[in-house]
Amino acid sequence: MPYYLQRVRLTVHTKKQAFAGTNSTVKLCYKIEEKHNHPVLTPGIHCAVLDHPWHDDFQSGKSDSYEVNFGVGRLGKSFMGRPILNGIQFETLDDARKMLFQLQIEGNDLWVFDRLALGGHFMEVRPVPGESEAYEEVEVGWLQMALHADDVEMSLDENEGYAEFPIDLNGSFT
Repeated sequence: MPYYLQRVRLTVHTKKQAFAGTNSTVKLCYKIEEKHNHPVLTPGIHCAVLDHPWHDDFQSGKSDSYEVNFGVGRLGKSFMGRPILNGIQFETLDDARKMLFQLQIEGNDLWVFDRLALGGHFMEVRPVPGESEAYEEVEVGWLQMALHADDVEMSLDENEGYAEFPIDLNGSFT
């Protein structure tokens, strides 16, 4: 039965060294495939700005967490009575492992981070055991989608680092 990714949380640690922090805008970009249903987002690349206006993000030696919401709650029921939830729909968790995420920097003020974690909050719709044509919504909860623990340098200046950094979905999804 389908799984719905309703939000992701990115936690990133800026390396503790001089000039590791940045003032450049950083975005989390993700790709929605044709086969993944979403009530609003069309297939293609979408980006969310990670900067918080109320504090300086990406400071040397600091960790920051950012949440991107794909939609929560229920949208209704299908003609067969199965609940339709908000979020990005996947047929299996293995299908969710194939989603593409990347960080993108929009300036040449170098940023160096040394740790990154990506978690996803999932819901599932499944048949109620022993009842025909009855379905239940089950909160799977937060699953680890990715971990990265090496230095990464990002900048639009090609001599300083990557302008885009793909996030390898290497998490356990448990």
